[in-house]
Amino acid sequence: MINFGTATLNRIIMHQVHKKVPDQEHSDVTLENYLFDTDEDVQKIIKKRLINSCGNRGKSFQLEIANVAQDSFFSFASNIWEGENEEFITKSKSIAHLLGAAQRSGKSSEGFLIVSDGRTADDTRFMFVVKAEFQEALTTKLDETTNLKKMELLNNIFLTPAKKFFKIGILWEDNKPEETFPNSNFSCMIFDDQFSPDRGPANFFFDKFLGFSINRNAKFLCKKFFDDVSTFIIDQANDEDKQDLLDAVKLIYSLDNAEVVDPYGFGEQYVPEYLKQSYTQAILANPMFNRPFPKNFALMGRRLKWKTIYFKNKQVTLKAPEENFDQFVSQIENIDEAREVLERGHSSLFEIKGRPYGR
Repeated sequence: MINFGTATLNRIIMHQVHKKVPDQEHSDVTLENYLFDTDEDVQKIIKKRLINSCGNRGKSFQLEIANVAQDSFFSFASNIWEGENEEFITKSKSIAHLLGAAQRSGKSSEGFLIVSDGRTADDTRFMFVVKAEFQEALTTKLDETTNLKKMELLNNIFLTPAKKFFKIGILWEDNKPEETFPNSNFSCMIFDDQFSPDRGPANFFFDKFLGFSINRNAKFLCKKFFDDVSTFIIDQANDEDKQDLLDAVKLIYSLDNAEVVDPYGFGEQYVPEYLKQSYTQAILANPMFNRPFPKNFALMGRRLKWKTIYFKNKQVTLKAPEENFDQFVSQIENIDEAREVLERGHSSLFEIKGRPYGR
């Protein structure tokens, strides 16, 4: 990770990225020919945005570099800090064209692409890009003629504290000999405040534009494997096996002696023989799950803290906190138990049309 608090920002340039219009394939860009002269206060604001964004565990992701083609983001960014100003400007223009080409949706927004390079206190070289959308705001101003205050509209402001209006990509030099190039020599990450666990980060930004891959991000993989395997079990396992298998998925996340989640190991240990081939095709064939990955529960929400009982009618689920589920929930098996519950008077008795899986 980059410590932006003590880092030095060297050069900054901004290019304008326009909203895609209906008769175009992608967004246009208006390119700048000169570097921006930023004072200390401006640099403090930029670094503050970087620090606050990249420290957000649920919205920032350390990824891996996937696209190293000749005209990729990596090809322009990986040594942008080495060139003179003219070369820096030229490469930043190529990066701006990449963002314009990646914006192919009519929902794409207008704003600036900020490109900057810098150096950390421990001499690590880095660069970052910020796609900052335009916003509107109000300010107040004293009318000296009437001696009255009035409100004025500010257009095209950007990089305010409202994080949903910008996305960040960062590339820095790193030494990871256990990896293959380029990830052996560089690290990368993104910030996307509009990320949701169900959708993932904006594909156009981290994939199409930056050429980064999310396939090895632990917190995303933990959440996705849990959800994908749970869906697979509900859809394909026999009724008598469903609940036990769903409990087994939670178990592998809860084991204190295991620092990783192993998709292959889960299949070998828990998946019944009649499901193994389907499990291989549906889960292990996904490149995301072809290796163990570290546990990271940042995106798991309540998945591990709540126990869920699924019913065969597929219309009803019963959820309660795992730690006291059995204290508050029990299944009534006969008329005598039902009568006892009603006589106690402090419990509720419902009829659910359908039996729980595994019961």
